[in-house]
Amino acid sequence: MSELLITLLIIAQIATFSIPKVITAQQNSFKKSAAKEMAGMLSSAYAVLKYKSPPTSATKAADLIPYLNYVSSQTTGLIDNQHNTGAWDCSWSACYRMHNGGMLSPLNASFAGTATTNAVWFIYDPDGVDSGLNTGYGKGIDFAIYFNGMVRTGATIFPDTVSSNGTKQPDSNLDPPWFSWN
Repeated sequence: MSELLITLLIIAQIATFSIPKVITAQQNSFKKSAAKEMAGMLSSAYAVLKYKSPPTSATKAADLIPYLNYVSSQTTGLIDNQHNTGAWDCSWSACYRMHNGGMLSPLNASFAGTATTNAVWFIYDPDGVDSGLNTGYGKGIDFAIYFNGMVRTGATIFPDTVSSNGTKQPDSNLDPPWFSWN
């Protein structure tokens, strides 16, 4: 009986340490998958926009919204902003609930040119809620869509990426720890 009790105690200790790691890994995998799916949806929406009405330097991120399949929109509430920042307020730019549960918000800026370094920006929060944290695994991710249709994150943008909001440089601190392209 004591051997069985000791065995159960060992199993309980192993579970205490391994179960949270398994749950975190599963959540990170979901977020990464949802973010990559969002990048694909943005790329597809941009391709449809280009086909229907060619973009110009005045084209804004919000111009892609009609070509996305979203569930609902809201102009109140908070979602997670990019890693190392606070929350994003949906009253600044409407937030759109996607089918995978994430929230997408287009930033209010245009391409401001037609070069390959001109981009429009989106914030995407894969779990769709404000975690109340400035850093860590609950944070959202920025996506830049370049005039040529390429999609990049804040950490992987080209140097001197331009929009009507100004020029940005790649910053490895902008991507959350759960995201990578591979």
